[in-house]
Formats: sequence, C-alpha cells, structure tokens
Amino acid sequence: MSISSDMLFDTMKNNMLLILASTSKFKKRQLEQLEVDFKVEDSRVDEVILPNETPDNLSQRLSIEKAQALKFKYPNALIIGSDQVVACENKVLGKPLTEQRAIFNLNFMGDKCIDIYSGICVLNTEKSNQHVHVEKTSVKIRPLPLDLIKRYLRREPDALYCAGGIKSEGLGMILIENMYTRDPNAVIGLPMYFLVDALLKEGFRII
Repeated sequence: MSISSDMLFDTMKNNMLLILASTSKFKKRQLEQLEVDFKVEDSRVDEVILPNETPDNLSQRLSIEKAQALKFKYPNALIIGSDQVVACENKVLGKPLTEQRAIFNLNFMGDKCIDIYSGICVLNTEKSNQHVHVEKTSVKIRPLPLDLIKRYLRREPDALYCAGGIKSEGLGMILIENMYTRDPNAVIGLPMYFLVDALLKEGFRII
C-alpha cells in the first residue's frame, strides 16, 4: 500500500516529542492554541544579565540556554526555549514579583516608549537543528497615574509575573497607547508565527 503525504506527516509528528521549556502559564496557553500534544518542563536556567549585554542578546541567549538545558534528557524531541525582556531607556525591567516593584516599574515606564524582546529557540535534539529568533515589539505606554497603576495591579495580580509588570492581554491594554510588531502574539511570550514556521521546517505537523 502506498503511503500518502498525510500519513507520512502524521508519522513524523507522532514520533517527535514537543517540550515547552517553561512553566509560564501564559506561554502554555499560547501553545495550547495549536491543539498539539506537548510536555511542560522547567529548564531551571538562571536568568542573569551578563556585563554589557544588550536586551536583545539577553533574550536570545536565555532562549537558547533554556532549550539546550533539556537536550540530554530528551534526545529525540523538539524543545522550545523562550525568554522575554522589557527595556526602557536602556534599562532592563524584569518580572517584578512584588507589588512594590511592579508599581516602580510601571511608574518608570509611564508616558515612555519601551521595547519588548521576545526570544525563542526551537531545538531538534535528534538532528541538532536550532531555529533562533528575537521578535522586537515597540510600545508606547500611556501616562500612568499612581491610582491607575494600583487599580490595575489589584485587578491583574498575574502582572507581577510578567516582564516589566505588563500583562498585555486583558486589562493590560489600558497601559498601552500604541504598539508596533510583526507578531502580536509575541508580547504575551511566544512569537507564534516564527514558532509555527520552525515546527513545520522540522516536519512537525500541526493540523
């Protein structure tokens, strides 16, 4: 019996394990939109900034390190490593984790332009193929009065675990005056257009 192209792609898909090297529930939700089976695994990479490291290089390096950290555990898999960096006036603003830090970050960014760097690395551990990309999103933040910041954080407590304290989906839209990006998904965490392209190049069938 001849093998159709559909059957061939199904075989390629089912033989390759897909790993999301992140415990971020936001990125997990993004990947779930593709309706594919995948496993979530913490890469446990220390997100430190190297001396004189630019925000885009930081995002790229950490994305690669997160994917590479799991390659020996999963020798026949596609591993997705990713990292997001928010920068304002050349200052990197990480995940605030506390309300006090979030208030400081948002107050600092108010009425300014910021850049969001969403890095991604798709690693085929069997073939050692690696697809790396950093999607830059330029955002103009509205003027943010202190009472607005506090109300936002009360309504969006998950913002404490987002880069810079900006959870762009949901109420996060009230912070943003305008935005320029080639991939609107990237501001959530994963540059989905690039991810889909990388998966298809590695023979992973999505639908």
